[in-house]
Amino acid sequence: MRDSFYFPVQLRLMGRRVVITGRDEETWRRLDQFLYTRARFTVFYEGRIPVPPRLINNAIISVHYRALRPDDLDGTFLLISTFGKGAHNKKFYRWTRERRVLMYAVDDIQHSDLILPAIGRKGLITVTVSTSGASPFFAVKLRDRFINQVDDVEVALVSFLGQIRSKVRRALSTYERRRTFYQFLFESDIRAYLATGDVRGAELRFCEILNGFRNREMKDER
Repeated sequence: MRDSFYFPVQLRLMGRRVVITGRDEETWRRLDQFLYTRARFTVFYEGRIPVPPRLINNAIISVHYRALRPDDLDGTFLLISTFGKGAHNKKFYRWTRERRVLMYAVDDIQHSDLILPAIGRKGLITVTVSTSGASPFFAVKLRDRFINQVDDVEVALVSFLGQIRSKVRRALSTYERRRTFYQFLFESDIRAYLATGDVRGAELRFCEILNGFRNREMKDER
């Protein structure tokens, strides 16, 4: 039985070296899956399917048509193997232990430091669903159900909240006050402004609400 002792995290890969190795189309599919992270990718490919044209001349991708060697992992943060279970992954796992490199082996939990959830994105919102490796198919079904519940106004709201976050931190001194503010903002008419694309109106309404909270905070401190 598969264990469920996985802690869900999001890895920051931007600028870090990620090595991907394999011999079939799954190698390119996984590269496509990770491209948005803006990591520095090096591919060691043993198959006959050439790199897809859309990936050629990409400044963050380097492709070598040969087998992976131990010293290829020097300075690497994450190794992704698409070989599946077998001797390749056993060998790679030993190399990554020696170099303190994280490893993800597709469909081979025994030789992986992490598992990938089913991922859905709308704007800045990311929905991930994991079944701890028990049923990736069901995880995808659940992901689709949840991400489809996120509407365009919520996508716009999250983007707006990201833009005003630093202003809120400067204006309100404690976590509790900020949490109360965000709760009030979430239930306010900000959504109505964003639903019509009136970002300027949303900004003015935000300033009005924030000033009210800041004034109350100043009164409480007297």
